[in-house]
Amino acid sequence: MTPEDEVEVPHPWDPPTAAVLGTVHVGAVLALKYFSWSGLALCLVLYVVTCLAITLGYHRLPIDPIGRAEPWS
Repeated sequence: MTPEDEVEVPHPWDPPTAAVLGTVHVGAVLALKYFSWSGLALCLVLYVVTCLAITLGYHRLPIDPIGRAEPWS
């Protein structure tokens, strides 16, 4: 293989990627000041409710005999 045949591989840490990752990590450390157990509990409850709503809404469509679901009352 000659030097002309070699392909230059770009470095994976380009400046925009490093800036985004650095900002996210600095934000994560600063967010520890605002941590609360009640906020974490609320986050988990809302996560479960959202997952169940999406799952129930999606699985209701295939079992409807007409192929479309009527609004819930």
